[in-house]
Amino acid sequence: MTLPGVVSEDELIPISSMISSSHSLIDIIHWLELFKHYYSQVSVGKEFPKSKVILSDRAQIFLCAALKVWNNEKMHEFMNRSYRIVNGDTTNEDLQLTNIHACMEHVLIDTRRTINKFIIKEYRELAIWSIALLINRCTWIEFKRNWQIICLVFLQIHLGEKHIKQKY
Repeated sequence: MTLPGVVSEDELIPISSMISSSHSLIDIIHWLELFKHYYSQVSVGKEFPKSKVILSDRAQIFLCAALKVWNNEKMHEFMNRSYRIVNGDTTNEDLQLTNIHACMEHVLIDTRRTINKFIIKEYRELAIWSIALLINRCTWIEFKRNWQIICLVFLQIHLGEKHIKQKY
């Protein structure tokens, strides 16, 4: 677990780590709860800081544990809340809770592997940029619009423009 540096927020300072052969949900929740407990021992009378965003390497167990410890929320509740946020139907409570995000680098590494497996070399860069464009959208409407454009581009590449602009 890290926090932004005091001098430069670009530097991350490690504040806790979990070394264990067991990485079950209960073990990770226990580690996070212990961290909160020890914080209360050091910072007597201070409320535990609540981050707006938790960045993860996409480990599902950690994401579920973080939601439980910070929000007392399960994954399906988080997904419902996320859906409300991207569709503009959010509540004040939705915005007060911590959000989890997968590290973009980890997402793109996995995406790159999939693209390399299924997309011919000539179109790989276009495919990776297309995925990055989708990931960085703020609203569902933007996502859907970009998805339509990306599909149109790839269909034109695959079928040729004359097949795409047909009126039926």
